[in-house]
Amino acid sequence: MFGFCVFSQDYEAALCVAEDAAKGPTLRWCAAVAQQLHCTVSCGFPRREQQSTDDNEIGGKAKVKLYNSVMVVSPEVRALFA
Repeated sequence: MFGFCVFSQDYEAALCVAEDAAKGPTLRWCAAVAQQLHCTVSCGFPRREQQSTDDNEIGGKAKVKLYNSVMVVSPEVRALFA
């Protein structure tokens, strides 16, 4: 298992590699391997999550949070955990 650590000066670079768990390249890779090998695949990845803006905040921008995550995908390409 690999960890993912972001220091303040690396935040912009981390945004470039972080992905949405439901449609990112890590899910596609896990699904392909799980189907090919008929096994369950677990993979760590940097996940991004869009936070909604506060409607009362004038000129507010959506914030993006980063998480060190893991996904588990079955051979039937069901995301069991992300």
